[in-house]
Amino acid sequence: NKEKYLADRKKLMDEAQALICAGKLDEFEAKVKEVEALDAQFEAACKAQANLNALNDNTTVTPLENKSTTV
Repeated sequence: NKEKYLADRKKLMDEAQALICAGKLDEFEAKVKEVEALDAQFEAACKAQANLNALNDNTTVTPLENKSTTV
């Protein structure tokens, strides 16, 4: 969920900041990749949920048989 994502992201960002302060740039780069992976995973989950919601909202079908219009 969003709260867990935000908490996990904050933790990773805090760790990344500490690595910069310690001058551990290689480890910082690895931490950045973790943040990017977490962001991508969250974005994919949000997109999947939005697609599912769209499918659920699209359940009303209007029958068109016997509804012709003469022009």
